[in-house]
Amino acid sequence: MATLGVVSVFTCSPAAFAQESPQDHAQALANLPEEQQIKFGELLGLAQTRFEQGDFEAALTILNEAQDIYPHPRILYKMAEAYERSGQLKEAREYYQLYLDSGDATGNNKTITQGLISNLDRRLFTPATLILSSNPSDALVYLDAQPKPIGSTPLRYPLDPGEHTLTLKLKDHEDLKIDVVAKPDSELVVEKSLTASPNSWVAPPNPLDPVAETHFKRARIIGLSSAALGATGGVLFLLANKQANILDQAIEDRQTTARPDESVTSRHNALVISAWSLSALSALGSTWSILEWRKSRASHVQSISVEASKDGASLSLEAVF
Repeated sequence: MATLGVVSVFTCSPAAFAQESPQDHAQALANLPEEQQIKFGELLGLAQTRFEQGDFEAALTILNEAQDIYPHPRILYKMAEAYERSGQLKEAREYYQLYLDSGDATGNNKTITQGLISNLDRRLFTPATLILSSNPSDALVYLDAQPKPIGSTPLRYPLDPGEHTLTLKLKDHEDLKIDVVAKPDSELVVEKSLTASPNSWVAPPNPLDPVAETHFKRARIIGLSSAALGATGGVLFLLANKQANILDQAIEDRQTTARPDESVTSRHNALVISAWSLSALSALGSTWSILEWRKSRASHVQSISVEASKDGASLSLEAVF
């Protein structure tokens, strides 16, 4: 009967450790040859030791050997515990269910086992959270064989537990396939860099050197100032034209060739002179702006050579900026 005590202590949940094996299992064990009873007890004791040491794989191997001697349902419960502790959740759920179906689980022990199964269901079937980023970003993300993308990077997406293949696609970059394993109720963080396609060229950063930048800024300021002077000159020409119309109307009204009002004539002349002066300054400024722009280009010359080849044919392009 010492063997039966080992079975009871070893295979029951904490709430039922004090219970003895049901009578039918007790009788069946008692009918085993004494050598098998001793071996059965030794295996259970050794499995318990391995379990306490955290060597769950070894404990499972020993428990299977004990099951070959006598398939006691409470060994199923302990195997389920070992599978759960080792992270094999599907197997753990299977063996908890086998124990529950055996009829050995009653009362509080049955309630505890049902609770363990419910908890495993949540852990097994709750989606993982995919957190995906790429460099460069904005890559389209395809999941498994789905024809449409599920989004673009950076991406946060609920992913069913299990194995999946992610495909990243970005213009002028090679497609990237990523095999992932999503664990239930967990975060899956993936960070990847995309490789530019061999036959594509992406312009590198092209900062101006200090001298070229000075000429470029000067050309821009002078160009804007010249445009403002030209616009002002245009407004003055319109005002001068208006004054000329006033003089013409005054002469027609008087029907005389008498000398018109000196103040109107003076304003007209002043407007015409100012308009021409501003126009001249605008033209001069525009010329100066163009010269400064050409100096900025002369101070910053860059040569770019691009080569592409496919199927033995090659194309070479060289440009100077």
